Amino acid sequence: MNNLDQKNRLYKKGLWLEYFTVGYNIVEGFVSIGSGIIAGSVALISFGLDSFIESISGGVLIWRLKYNLEDKKRKKKLSERLLNMWLILFSFLPFMWRMKQLKNFTLMKCLKVH
Repeated sequence: MNNLDQKNRLYKKGLWLEYFTVGYNIVEGFVSIGSGIIAGSVALISFGLDSFIESISGGVLIWRLKYNLEDKKRKKKLSERLLNMWLILFSFLPFMWRMKQLKNFTLMKCLKVH
C-alpha cells in the first residue's frame, strides 16, 4: 500500500467519524433544547446550542476533508471565520433569552418596596 492510498483511507475514516459526530450532536442539541424548554433551564438550552456549534464545526471539518483543495491557507482562513461567526452568534443567544425573561425586573420589585 502506497502513501497516497493510506492517506485516502484515513480521509475516508475521518469523514465517516465526523458524519457520525455531527449526527450525534444534532440529536443531542434537539434533545437538550427540548428538555431545557420543558424544564425552563437556560443551562440545558445553552448546552443544546453548544451542540449545534459543535455540529457546525464538524460540518466545516467535513467540508475541509471532503474537498481537500490546493489553496489550503485561504480555505483554513474561511473556515475559521465561519466558526468564529457562529460562536459569537450562539454565545449571545442564551444571554438575550435571559434578558427577555428579566425585562419586567425592577429594583423595587426585588426589594418589595411599594
